[in-house]
Amino acid sequence: MSSEEITRGKVIGVAGAARSGKDTVGHFTQELLYERNEEISKQCGFADLLKNDLEKFCREKFGFSAFTKDDRQKEMIRPLLVAYGTHVMRKQNENHWVEKMKPTVDFFTSAGRNVIITDVRYENEIDWIQKELSGACIYVTREGISPANKEEEQNCPLLKEKSDTLIEWETFGPKEIALAKAPVEAALSKLSLIHD
Repeated sequence: MSSEEITRGKVIGVAGAARSGKDTVGHFTQELLYERNEEISKQCGFADLLKNDLEKFCREKFGFSAFTKDDRQKEMIRPLLVAYGTHVMRKQNENHWVEKMKPTVDFFTSAGRNVIITDVRYENEIDWIQKELSGACIYVTREGISPANKEEEQNCPLLKEKSDTLIEWETFGPKEIALAKAPVEAALSKLSLIHD
């Protein structure tokens, strides 16, 4: 198959408040697309780029990674991540993180692989996915989870309104997490990203 015959991969954004289940949506989206297409999708996030910038600082100053999975550590560094990502880099250039993400998205989609961006947090990011990339965005809410900070309070309602579909769920325990697959499958089906 020549490169001209490769179908360009799709871009799927996932938005929602912190701890709402965006990574869970990303995981099951990747799994479901693989089951249908037998091609591993690229899962990534704007925050991964930001955390790369701060990784050395966090290890030296706090003794743990910017990519920590520990909830207590994540809460501790969240203000730093927001300050750097939003109040420094986005203040200089609103599209800073979009521009840094473009090469990754272009590389994978041009090779026919889907890209799942699991942390859409701003209007310009959802606009980029929907308008420039002809992608779709899923908004996820979890019972009992509210915006983590002022940034989320301002941006979540707009992102929810602009998203192409919505997933609302309860909290799943470790033994129940497989139950999250069905709502993700329904959302992808609604977006015509998978077919039975």
